[in-house]
Amino acid sequence: KDSGPAPPSRVRDSGQHKSRASGVNSSTKVSHYPGHGAGPIGSSSGSGVSSSNKHYSIPLPTLAAMLLQRNRATAESFHADLKTFAGKFRVTAELCGLESVVMRPSSSLHQDAAQRARVELKRLVEYHFPECREQERKWADLNVHAEHGAGIEMTPTEQGYFIDFVEEFPGQSFVSGDVIIEVNGRSLLGLSAEAMEDTFAECFGHGASLCLIPAKQCNR
Repeated sequence: KDSGPAPPSRVRDSGQHKSRASGVNSSTKVSHYPGHGAGPIGSSSGSGVSSSNKHYSIPLPTLAAMLLQRNRATAESFHADLKTFAGKFRVTAELCGLESVVMRPSSSLHQDAAQRARVELKRLVEYHFPECREQERKWADLNVHAEHGAGIEMTPTEQGYFIDFVEEFPGQSFVSGDVIIEVNGRSLLGLSAEAMEDTFAECFGHGASLCLIPAKQCNR
């Protein structure tokens, strides 16, 4: 080992990251959501017209925002299916930023039809982003030795830093296979390899707060 202070981490070649990212994009579904339940809503024998025109919001999983920003095929397919869904149920359905999907029923929509629309909208979101359901998270403080650094090897991915290897010294409370998605409250989600390295370097230090998810819950 070098006599001077070790680098904060060893990050694998960013080209490797780009190769993996391309693989994820190429396998993204382009076929549209088939839909469930009843067809276009015209009339209903249910409990009558809804008494309010309140909107219904479904929060999008964290990783969905990254996919919508960086994967054109996913974004186009999702928007097309929202339009089809809206026409089928005679509602408006649109993204609210990249955080949620908002459905606004018409004042004439029957209550049972509105309920079916809510159920189907949830299925539509899960259809497009099945791998993005919220992950279990854990927190850890980074252990950094003055001479040997953190003793970890990492690879940048779309979710954050994938932990390839953790040296026995100085040791960490996380293991290889975990993914760092935040450091000191700053998200690594969707960053380029260079931006991720810069962000991590700015926050690097003994006791830095890390938020991680198990790799088995991520698409690397």
